[in-house]
Amino acid sequence: MTIQKGENKMKNNREILEQIKLINDILQFDKNNATEISRLERLKIALISVLDDRQVF
Repeated sequence: MTIQKGENKMKNNREILEQIKLINDILQFDKNNATEISRLERLKIALISVLDDRQVF
């Protein structure tokens, strides 16, 4: 059971990293919409903090 939990956690971490990468791609693509950029930046910070809480880095 412990191995399964560890595998699920790694899968979730990879998914979060993929979401952060997508956010970065969007931020590079469209710098004109300040409101949306602000929301994406806050989401990115929140996702990074989840990974940080899990001590991934």
